[in-house]
Amino acid sequence: MLDRTAFTTTTLPPLVEPTEHAIALAFAEHYAERFAYDHTHGAWLRWDDEAGVWRADTVAYVPDCVRSFVRDVRLSHEKPPAGLTRERTWRAIERAARDDRRLAVDHTVWDREPRVLGTPGRTVVLIAEPLPC
Repeated sequence: MLDRTAFTTTTLPPLVEPTEHAIALAFAEHYAERFAYDHTHGAWLRWDDEAGVWRADTVAYVPDCVRSFVRDVRLSHEKPPAGLTRERTWRAIERAARDDRRLAVDHTVWDREPRVLGTPGRTVVLIAEPLPC
């Protein structure tokens, strides 16, 4: 069973225009520090505040947040376009958000220091000089 207390609600900027482009931009602005799309691996990542690490989104949490965000935009308008309820619309918004510079990354952001090895629970600094015999 899912722990619903872990989910957050979306606070929208004042009246987002109900277009795919505008919603994708607003989504990227809202989640810029919490989500990233790794184009090398073709996968969404989520920032885990508790552990202080990026984690792969293995349960489609980010696409669900896109749907929720689109739903909130739709509800914020008196007469929203009917197309906002379609799956192809929120999928297009999610694809557009992947390419936003605030969310898009590649493998180079994860390996900035070649002599530091990240392991669960600690970091190991590799020595560049040979060890004495």
